[in-house]
Amino acid sequence: MAQAFSKIKDLADKIELLLEKYPTYRDNDKKLVCHIWMEQLGGLDEMKQISLYDFLKTWVNNKNLANPDNICRARRKVQEIKPHLRGAQYKHRRVEEADVRSKINTI
Repeated sequence: MAQAFSKIKDLADKIELLLEKYPTYRDNDKKLVCHIWMEQLGGLDEMKQISLYDFLKTWVNNKNLANPDNICRARRKVQEIKPHLRGAQYKHRRVEEADVRSKINTI
């Protein structure tokens, strides 16, 4: 259990640094996930060398490649604790949240 927490903490620390350095990641989980994966795969040059098939195979079989849900969850937690790292869309999403919550039960 301690190892799992350590991985999550390391991921959150990394995400905090990325949100500081790249403000565009604050509102774009896809870019954030891609950056994390690129680093975990060994960098941009390494990533350019693998096919999509090989990447997907790696993603399914490699426990060291972060789950995108965990990356997004860690980003939300970092932004909850550090409001200055919230993106420009934060307030807009909060306004939409109430509307979505009221309509979600009709599905």
